[in-house]
Amino acid sequence: MKGKEELKKGLVFSMMQKERCRLFWAVQLLVPFLVLLFFAWLDGPYLGPDSYTYIDMSLHREPVYPFFLFLFRRMCSPDTWMYWVIVVQALLTAYANYSITRFLVSRLKLSGGMGILLSGMMLGFSLLTRFLANRHVLYSNSILSEALAIPLFLLFIRHLTGFLFQEYFEEKKCVFLQGDFICSCLLSVLLISIRKQMIFVVLLLLAASVFIWLGRKRPTVVLQTLLSVMVIYALSAGIDLVYNQVFHGSAIRNSSGASFLLAMVIYTAQREDADRIEEEEIKDLFLQIYDDCAAAGCLKSNAEAGRLNGASHFSDHYNHIQVDRLRPTVTSYVEQNYPGTEPAQAVKSGEIMSEMVTALLPACLFSMIDSFLDNFLFGLITTVAKYTALLTAASAVLYAGYLILFVLLLLRRSNPRLLLFSSLVLVSILTNVAVVSAVIFCQSRYTIYNMALFYVSGLLMLLDALAGGKRRGLRGKKMPGTV
Repeated sequence: MKGKEELKKGLVFSMMQKERCRLFWAVQLLVPFLVLLFFAWLDGPYLGPDSYTYIDMSLHREPVYPFFLFLFRRMCSPDTWMYWVIVVQALLTAYANYSITRFLVSRLKLSGGMGILLSGMMLGFSLLTRFLANRHVLYSNSILSEALAIPLFLLFIRHLTGFLFQEYFEEKKCVFLQGDFICSCLLSVLLISIRKQMIFVVLLLLAASVFIWLGRKRPTVVLQTLLSVMVIYALSAGIDLVYNQVFHGSAIRNSSGASFLLAMVIYTAQREDADRIEEEEIKDLFLQIYDDCAAAGCLKSNAEAGRLNGASHFSDHYNHIQVDRLRPTVTSYVEQNYPGTEPAQAVKSGEIMSEMVTALLPACLFSMIDSFLDNFLFGLITTVAKYTALLTAASAVLYAGYLILFVLLLLRRSNPRLLLFSSLVLVSILTNVAVVSAVIFCQSRYTIYNMALFYVSGLLMLLDALAGGKRRGLRGKKMPGTV
């Protein structure tokens, strides 16, 4: 009889613990959402210069975010649809922050106090642009593709890390049967169809498979991942084709790719390089764009010496090259000389820009590599801080500290899960900055994706180092109801 009573008390206590856990995590989701909702109410939707290209479903924009806005325009009234957009974006942001926080607390066996701290950090980085950026607006309040891309990227990292943990520490099975791997692939498709910059998530998938190959001697994982990457590309292309067929009347791919690379070519080229373009009209078109940019002081030859000076000059003048000169000039030329539908003209514009790139790239290659290094250094800074003289020095200290903590964790091997997560964050930073540096300038809007992850990972490694890799300090009593 006594044993039954003790069993009953144990079951009641266990149920109470689970209820406490549910309440704890409900609060971790609800409070950030209410905070973001408050700022949505206070500030309202933010419309920047790029916002109208998404609303108008411009051909050079990737399809997912314009379609997302289209759905709200159809479902809501003209006066309220943007408010519903930012409410949903706030909810998605809060959920992504909650999801990765709960995942880390569960898998790294962190204490409830650490869960609150990490949740506060994630919310803090979501609020950062409201108080410190030039626009003073939350991304979740913006009618910009980053409002979807940032939270979906955090969910991608959460599931990709889950895939890594399962392959390293749990049951081995075909990757196609793993929920986290499937979610990572589906999120990759969405991210690439929101911003082509997000192609770097495919590189992260491949990097994760290489980690598993090297750590667990499973080369088949790399082959399975390569097959999945092919499917991701096919699905992304299919979304482009279906979207453009439905909304623009022609099944074509997104039309903006060549303009990004050509902007870099124009920035680094010399005027005499135009002789490499065989077709006279295309050569004259290039020189028209080039001379306009030269007169405005937008070319690399106008930049001051120094890596950061070069990157800063490029970022200050990129929009003048690509948005104000290149795209309108080519579009106007095509409209005058190739009458037809908008999709057909977009395809022709892409062909002309690709022809320029093909002809000029060999002459500009080494100068472009030099500018790439400028941008890469600049992008590392804007990933973790705002670009100022003081914060540039601080970012160097932050990266040095991160690398030192990472090496200590690697040598001690006391927390392999944290080591894997920190490795993934570091690779994610490097791949994103590399992709952005190759085709566009590294403003914070393009590098902010990894900012919160960098600081969360760095904090966890610091606490692990202070705790000597033992259970005290960093790790606490496992939250009931977690796995």
